Amino acid sequence: MKASVMREMIDAWTTAEKPLLVAFEDNLEYGVDQIRQSGFFDERLLRQMGDLVDVYYDVYSAVMYPVGSIEDYDYLLDKKQREAKQASRQFREALESF
Repeated sequence: MKASVMREMIDAWTTAEKPLLVAFEDNLEYGVDQIRQSGFFDERLLRQMGDLVDVYYDVYSAVMYPVGSIEDYDYLLDKKQREAKQASRQFREALESF
């Protein structure tokens, strides 16, 4: 299966969900801005939070905009899942130490 076919399938699947996905991103960005403006957390924790948000966008891009073959897509998704788990674990540990 080609990436273009996978993109068509993903577009068809997400058409109805697009408002929800946009709302999630808007709320994520709003929450991050509120946390940054609060002044409650130190720079190290804010940086790790930013890293976690970057991982979220990397995963989103990998899922929504496939490239290559289905094997490439599966490999990339596995890789992004590992990265997301690691970033989440690091952020959780940073919060626990705070």
